[in-house]
Amino acid sequence: MLDLQLFTLSLLCLGASAQLRFVRHIQGTENGLVQAENTNSARLNDAVAAQEVAEVRGNAVDSRQVVAEAAAVVEAPHEAVEAKNEEVSTTQSPLESAIADAKARQAKALAKIAEAQAKAKAAAEEARIRSQTALEKAQADAKAAVAKAQADAKANAARIQADVAAARVRADADLLAAQARARADVIAANNRANLDADHAVLAANLARANARATVLAFG
Repeated sequence: MLDLQLFTLSLLCLGASAQLRFVRHIQGTENGLVQAENTNSARLNDAVAAQEVAEVRGNAVDSRQVVAEAAAVVEAPHEAVEAKNEEVSTTQSPLESAIADAKARQAKALAKIAEAQAKAKAAAEEARIRSQTALEKAQADAKAAVAKAQADAKANAARIQADVAAARVRADADLLAAQARARADVIAANNRANLDADHAVLAANLARANARATVLAFG
């Protein structure tokens, strides 16, 4: 607070010095205006000169007012400094209140940041758990699918092997049946051929007997 007061006092001193220089400049300007008024007093009968004199007088009045105000400020720098110090002292409590409010807002912001970080961490952990659970489920489903495919393949292979064995048995049975039918057909054909041969022999013997009987009858 002492530093702030010293800084304020320095500013006021600089301002007083600048105002003093300004007052001196205004005083010089006023003297010039008065001299111009005296110079133009001999030209009052001229309308343009009268207008210029009126303007000079108006400017002189304004300059005197400014000089008076500036002189009042320059003559009482200590009173201005004391008033400024009182103003600073009266604003000390609001400044402390503003600092306390700023600290409170900062603490609240830090608390919100911590809360947001905690929520983000919890959300990340929850997402990691969900991802891990989904990965484990996908791995289990994949293993189950592979096992089912292997079981289906084995079952299909067993069915295929059974079908092949049954087809082989049926083929063997069909072959044996065909062989039996062929053998039976051959035997039947042989039997028919033998019967036909026997019939032919009997017919030939009968023909020879008839011929001998005929010869004997005419002989």
